[in-house]
Amino acid sequence: MQRALTRDLHAISGGTSLAYDSAGNRKTATTGGVLETYNYDADNQLTTVVRGGATIASTTRNALGEVTQYVEYSSASPTGIASERSGISYNARGEVTGETDYQFVNGGTDVNATVSNVYDAYGNLSSNHTINNGAPDTGETWDYRWLGDSAVVSASHFDRDYNSSTNNIYDTWQYYDGQGRLQRAVIDDASNRSVNFALTGDGKVLSSVQNDGTSNDPQEYHLFANGVQVADYTNNENAQSQNFDYQTVIANNTVPTATGSGRFWRNSSSGASGGESGTSGYDPVNPITAGVGENSRSSYIVQSGDTLQGIAQFEWGDSSLWYLIANANGLSADAPLTAGQKLALPLKGSQAAMS
Repeated sequence: MQRALTRDLHAISGGTSLAYDSAGNRKTATTGGVLETYNYDADNQLTTVVRGGATIASTTRNALGEVTQYVEYSSASPTGIASERSGISYNARGEVTGETDYQFVNGGTDVNATVSNVYDAYGNLSSNHTINNGAPDTGETWDYRWLGDSAVVSASHFDRDYNSSTNNIYDTWQYYDGQGRLQRAVIDDASNRSVNFALTGDGKVLSSVQNDGTSNDPQEYHLFANGVQVADYTNNENAQSQNFDYQTVIANNTVPTATGSGRFWRNSSSGASGGESGTSGYDPVNPITAGVGENSRSSYIVQSGDTLQGIAQFEWGDSSLWYLIANANGLSADAPLTAGQKLALPLKGSQAAMS
């Protein structure tokens, strides 16, 4: 029998009470008297989110744990559906090859799109094509470079009108240090700018600051102690979707994008400041933290000398589970692995669903 564990936190006005089951899954979050309940399948993967007695999100998966349909609900939408990903297809490596997307926009034009993805031999996303109903089709391509045994994105190119030969392509170039840590991104679009990063020795982002020569730059700062984040600050709070509860994320996604070319959330010219300090904060369950807004399986980049057994030992502490990785990637037990190859990691019980 599962046992609920409850602790009270005060990161949100009025306090938030969280309850967990014996597998470590967050079962409920109560804020200001409003109860949000999270339901899971036998593999401890999130299936539905219920708020105030109404279902606000549902996720369907196949036998491999891959998301095949994801729906968010809102009473503001005439159909009751705020957004939906459906018909999601995968290749043998567990990478999304195609899907149909819908997004309700309150007071604007709804988005209906068909998305297709292409990957290179190492599992890196190389191109994307989105067919939009009632709007120009878009496309994006990615360039990679090798740093040691890993491939990193060196540039991306966004075509905002795939069928036009005269529109400008938006480019982004990324620069790394000798250890493969991202240092700077240069963005060439309607609002040319650079984004500069400062990182800890183990790759955690200490700061991210955009700069286009003006004094009003989106900024984000993080403070760590012994490898654990203890504080953060941003002047672009609404862009930090991972910090909001489920209902807020759904509502924010239905807001029309501003018509300007500002660099803050939704093209705004300025942003809201916000932050968190101390250990009273918590990570809310939402589409980002639950991994249901995209394929919920993680991935692993093969290093020189890796084996399936070694990867299973590294990821899960049990080398005998190598077959789960083999099955998820269509590999045989003795399949050769190539440095830089990207492997899909299937969800494995409660370890993958700890909140």
